[in-house]
Amino acid sequence: MTDAIFKAIFEIILCFVSIGIYAFLVGSALPSLILRFKCPVTDRGLNKYTYPSGRGILYEPHPTLRGYVSSYILFADDGIKYMRCKVTDRVDRIGYSVAVFDRRDRIIDVLRITDVIGPAGCTKRVALPKETSYVTLMLDSVNGKSVTVGSTLTVDKTRGVIFACAVALSTVAEGFFLRAMILGATRVFGIGLSINGAVIFIAAIAISAIGLCAMFLKKRKGGLKIK
Repeated sequence: MTDAIFKAIFEIILCFVSIGIYAFLVGSALPSLILRFKCPVTDRGLNKYTYPSGRGILYEPHPTLRGYVSSYILFADDGIKYMRCKVTDRVDRIGYSVAVFDRRDRIIDVLRITDVIGPAGCTKRVALPKETSYVTLMLDSVNGKSVTVGSTLTVDKTRGVIFACAVALSTVAEGFFLRAMILGATRVFGIGLSINGAVIFIAAIAISAIGLCAMFLKKRKGGLKIK
């Protein structure tokens, strides 16, 4: 009986480990290996500043954003990189996305920020990855209302299809692995559980489709699209 309990615990641990591996694979490894994001950058550098603990560059954003965000600054403070936006008088609350580029013009992150504007008319400073070379902004909402201004983040269609297939395959494999582990753990205790393989396959494909639609098919500016 003791051996059976240990076997059941081992299979439960395997389930959690496989879920962690699946989350890492789909959420990090596959996107970084397959997807290549693009975002047109029309922001213009206006001035450079030097501080006792770092330096900064003032930028003017995409022309369609200037009615809401007049400028933003990228600066390094004690080696840590930040950004901060200066908004116009019409803005009290703002939601925006920041596409972060490295020195090789690759998008390394997309930050989603929601902020309440302080008395100085500026957003709070946002920490950036240390690899940041420059950024571009995409406006999502102003004063609680959705807006459609700014650049659009896109991904190559071929790479998007390959990524979708890889996610679907990983999800199906994970579904069948979890099925095997659950059946093995319950069988130890004499529970005659049955999980239909076709149901697992259909559910895995459905989960993949819902996740990919949420990621790629947002029909709004500032969203992620396949192009």
